[in-house]
Amino acid sequence: MVHDRNRVRKRVAGLVVGAILSIATLAACGEPTVPAAPPLASPPLAAPPATKLPPQPGISTITPPFTELPLDRTTEPAVTLPWHLIRVDLKENRVYLSSSSEGCTTPEKVRLTESASEIKISVTGPRGGEPCTARSLTLVGYVQIGSIGERRVTGNAS
Repeated sequence: MVHDRNRVRKRVAGLVVGAILSIATLAACGEPTVPAAPPLASPPLAAPPATKLPPQPGISTITPPFTELPLDRTTEPAVTLPWHLIRVDLKENRVYLSSSSEGCTTPEKVRLTESASEIKISVTGPRGGEPCTARSLTLVGYVQIGSIGERRVTGNAS
């Protein structure tokens, strides 16, 4: 029985060696019999060369000044406006935001309500008289927080 196992092993080894030699011979012929598979991932594309655009007359980039926004420390009900989060700076503990006038109400101050898990921000402003002038005023800046940490920033953001 051991003798039969050895004979089977030798026969299988011979078949494997023969198959490897056949594959090597076909590869050396230069023409594969099976079409090559496409690569799994294409190489990364090179970044286009950086181009500097010539200055355009009459066009400029506007960078708003980021100043600290005044806080609304009253507890009375107030008219609030939607605001847009620009960014949260965890290093400086600042929340950058912007808000624009809506109807006859113009953004003026920021109201903070803080808890252990969140920082709620509301932008408040006075309601203008009728008829309103319909001019758009925008409030852009940051709110300085003692420590933001892991707290969520929430509020009436749009």
